[in-house]
Amino acid sequence: MKGDTIILTPTLVMDTLIRKGEPDSLVRSLNKTTERVSDEQFAIDNITSGGQLPPDYVPKKLFFKKERLYEFNANGKLKKKKERGLFAKKKFVPWYKNID
Repeated sequence: MKGDTIILTPTLVMDTLIRKGEPDSLVRSLNKTTERVSDEQFAIDNITSGGQLPPDYVPKKLFFKKERLYEFNANGKLKKKKERGLFAKKKFVPWYKNID
């Protein structure tokens, strides 16, 4: 594969949240299997995992070039410049590499 665009289509997996005295509801699962979770387990999972990620967290489109996967920015151009982290002054590369 060289110079190809990869389009990702996420599949949502939902868990059933069980609450006493209230109707059950669906919440996004943290793994690939559907489960029934209690209020307590749901709260613990959200605290330890950082909460439920928004649907646009994972890039929908990637470009493969020189053994790297690049994201596209809002203008449709490849992200190639290093980006500053949220809390660190250090800059990070915006692409993904295969590590064997």
